[in-house]
Amino acid sequence: MDALPIQETGGREYGSQVPGVMHACGHDAHTAILLGVAEVLASLRDRLPGTVVFLFQPAEEGPPEGEEGGAPLMIAEGALDDPPVEAVFGLHVGGWARSGEVGYSEGALLASSDTFAIEVEGRGVHGAQPHQGLDPIPVAAEIIQALQLILTRQIDGRQPRVLTIGKIQGGTRFNIVASRVVMDGTLRTHDAAVREDVKRRMQRTVEGVAAAHGTSATLRFLDEGNPPTVNDQALARFSRPALERVFGKEHVRDVEPQMVAEDFPSYGEKAPYFFFFLGTRNEEKGIPSINHTDAFDIDEDALPLGVRALATLAWEYLASPE
Repeated sequence: MDALPIQETGGREYGSQVPGVMHACGHDAHTAILLGVAEVLASLRDRLPGTVVFLFQPAEEGPPEGEEGGAPLMIAEGALDDPPVEAVFGLHVGGWARSGEVGYSEGALLASSDTFAIEVEGRGVHGAQPHQGLDPIPVAAEIIQALQLILTRQIDGRQPRVLTIGKIQGGTRFNIVASRVVMDGTLRTHDAAVREDVKRRMQRTVEGVAAAHGTSATLRFLDEGNPPTVNDQALARFSRPALERVFGKEHVRDVEPQMVAEDFPSYGEKAPYFFFFLGTRNEEKGIPSINHTDAFDIDEDALPLGVRALATLAWEYLASPE
């Protein structure tokens, strides 16, 4: 369903066939699991105590700029309306737990996320005569440092927050001062007030650092971002016994809120939801299962457990008198 611009390593026979692009987050595994759930429940259709909708959703961290996509578009196109959906269950694979384990929270699980771009203006000249132009690269470097000071010196240390610059582009040749630098990044928080406060401070910092060096810089948030993923407490408590039957009581873990994020909470506009982590880490097999890395892999022994978990949750919810 989704892939990332990463060159895969490891030489696995099932690795990416497309140079520079790979499944580095596990959405191919999610698709395989959901197809398995569909096969299981379809084979029991005459006994199924209700109706199940299977949501094969792309772009869970947001569509490309200028496009629509993800959960909001699924909802707008009526994916939860016909038939009307009363509860939504979802999972994500990764190294949060070992293969054979599952993790969840009765409340906050994932952070909010905001994608931003910063453009720093310069004036290009010969690299041997930087005084005749205006070099935006050291200005960009200072902006990066200053943004981190917001998190470490201006925000209460008890508040979870992450600000990452993941991409920097500037310049065309080693001996030419760049005319512009563009940086892309992401902001993650768990508190709405902290989220807005950091955004305001980022704006002031980006403009202020640039002005101090006689140039200008702009900060632009690409869209409204994603709110935090906070599980419905009643649905989470309902789900635990089912997970314990699938994984064993000792393998169902309570997990602390994570700083990763996605648009799953958008489904909460229509129905309560429960989101959980399926462990795919297996050190004995050399599979750390760290998402968004060039060596990402999963222990495939976890796939049948994911099928059983989602099928069991769907069945038991439909069969519940409540």
